[in-house]
Amino acid sequence: MSELPNSLPKTKWLTQFAAGLNCSGSFLQVLEAKLVEHARSLSGVDLRNGEYVFLPSDASFKICYKQLNSCKVAAVSGDLVGHAMGYPATVIWYCPSLPHEAIAPAEAIDDRLQLEAYWSEFPVEEFRDRAKLILPFIEISEQFNFQIEWEVIIWPDIVLQLQVRDDGDRSGIEEIEAAIAQTFSQWNAQEDYHLGVIHYVGEVRHIARNTLAIHIDFGSADRNAVRLLLRNLNAIGDCDFLVEAILGT
Repeated sequence: MSELPNSLPKTKWLTQFAAGLNCSGSFLQVLEAKLVEHARSLSGVDLRNGEYVFLPSDASFKICYKQLNSCKVAAVSGDLVGHAMGYPATVIWYCPSLPHEAIAPAEAIDDRLQLEAYWSEFPVEEFRDRAKLILPFIEISEQFNFQIEWEVIIWPDIVLQLQVRDDGDRSGIEEIEAAIAQTFSQWNAQEDYHLGVIHYVGEVRHIARNTLAIHIDFGSADRNAVRLLLRNLNAIGDCDFLVEAILGT
């Protein structure tokens, strides 16, 4: 691991890779899409958000062609930099339909080639904590009786802020507390342990006029637990409130 200056310019993360290896436009488009998706599946990071860049470890990128599982693959190693820190990373690409051919970056990619690419070395643990910062947090396609705005989240700990019509309406606050408690019990009662559990639900607090806040540690729960919470809040009825924001704690 190498420490880099905090002034590292924000740039398209594969710019130096593309220039150094003379990548064709079609090659770069397919390669980047597959590497971005693989990185997201490994650590949840978005390599396109301007905070990451792939740099050569030495003066320039070098391609190493080798046989892997009866297929000729290309490997390029470098430093994947994020938040002023660089970590070793290796890109692999190959063509399943032409397993014995070395695919050069300058080649045009079409339906005949069907390029595949992935990370064989990637800073999974190092980037995983950074991946907890998510914007937007989750996509909401359902219609609710209140507006929803997401800010930067540090999952799984969040603070839910509720803008309410009348913060002196104790019965309304009790209904909110009941909806949150219902979410906790419903989610944790599921038998599928892969969905995880919600660890902690705090007390509803007044933080400003007509504004309530509650801290929830979603623990190992799937993010669909947030959707369940929104549905339960939506079912309250005549307690007219607005989900204003979810803020990182």
